Amino acid sequence: MNIRQFFFLSMLATWTASYAVEAQVNPVDATGNSSNQPSNTTANEGTLASNNKIEKSASAQISSFDEWKSVLEHDFSQKFGQSANGKVFYAARSPVRAGAKDPSYAKQIVLSYERAMLDVQAQHVMKLYGTLTTERVLDFFNNDSSNRQQFDDLVLNAGGDQSKVGAVFDKFLDVVQGKLDNMLIEQGVAPEDARRMPVEQKKLLFRDNFRKSVVKKAVGNMSGLVPVRTMIFTTQNRAGQYTEVWVAAVVSDNTRQFAEDLGRTRPTHVRGRPTTLESVLPEKKNDYLNELGFRYLYDEQGVPMLLSYGRWSLISKTDDPARLAVLEDSAQETAQSIAESYMAEFINSSLTLVSDIDVGSLSEDVAKKISYFENKKIVGTEESVEQLKDSFDMSFKKYKARSSFKLIGTSRVNDWKLEDDNGVSHFGVVMIWSYNELKNQQNILNNRNKSDPTT
Repeated sequence: MNIRQFFFLSMLATWTASYAVEAQVNPVDATGNSSNQPSNTTANEGTLASNNKIEKSASAQISSFDEWKSVLEHDFSQKFGQSANGKVFYAARSPVRAGAKDPSYAKQIVLSYERAMLDVQAQHVMKLYGTLTTERVLDFFNNDSSNRQQFDDLVLNAGGDQSKVGAVFDKFLDVVQGKLDNMLIEQGVAPEDARRMPVEQKKLLFRDNFRKSVVKKAVGNMSGLVPVRTMIFTTQNRAGQYTEVWVAAVVSDNTRQFAEDLGRTRPTHVRGRPTTLESVLPEKKNDYLNELGFRYLYDEQGVPMLLSYGRWSLISKTDDPARLAVLEDSAQETAQSIAESYMAEFINSSLTLVSDIDVGSLSEDVAKKISYFENKKIVGTEESVEQLKDSFDMSFKKYKARSSFKLIGTSRVNDWKLEDDNGVSHFGVVMIWSYNELKNQQNILNNRNKSDPTT
């Protein structure tokens, strides 16, 4: 056994042990009382999500996205995309459109995470509400006639009676043609070539084309999607080195129920293993660089709560300290809005999805004849057969997701700003939603309404 295999097996054993311990937490029935029956669905999502730190490819013995998924499937004891025990796991990845030393890297990391999460949502909605329409077209034609490459004779204004309108139109064309000839001559075209008017004729000899179109559409809502693993992975392909954000997420009966209760700002009967916020937040300030997205966990009473990490960056450079302070505040506000948006997307997202692929092959023989006219008489011809052989592969995809929720119950628990090892600035905000905050803020509103006689 080499070192890599030893590390790989040790990692699997650690993750499996953590998952097995979590699976033994007792559920809570509809009255809120603890049951004595063991459950394999309660609180697993909370532990997985609260431990969701950003992994770096340099610190993990993983060589590809597929290998990472295989490790997680062993960890979760469940295949991605398959429903079991009231939950489904999904995985997605998105390339980061900037290098680690690019000033926009911090922003691009966030946007790549967002794209991966949207992809995961789309997988779930398409699986439940999607429709697929496919069309295949075979178009065949063959002209094997003896005159297959003969064309009809062309005659321009051969004479005979013409209407006055036709005669006037011919004169107009002659004037336009003359002006075009003069322009070409001025551009260096030989006068004899400029005065020659080409007329092209085409004739299809053979066609053998095939086309397939697949269109997928879905409109639906989803709630309760929780990211449980995030990795920033640096890899390489034939075009060069680049970075990707990988995300694994789960939606379960528990997370859906809590999302519905939270959206209606009503109590929930979902319960899990109690924890403290301090035990989940990073101990060192630099460790906030390893946090992205949001977490689903349980407070000291075992009641679900949300913890959300928003992040943004500042690219602009200025020597004006006042302006810099304003720009940094703006970056922090953006980070807070992003953190709050993760909560809204957890509660409910309305998605409209459309994807289309159009693939096929083309094979055609087309006879071409170009006749050159000068003073309305043919002065030369060119004939050829054009052979077209090609394949085509076109795709289209558009996802649109909309979310909203009431901010009551949220609280800003921390903010930070750091520079990473490459000098890129990161501004972060940590937000929570909890029933304790909801109760306190509702009490403030109730007391204010009692003291205000106009309400």
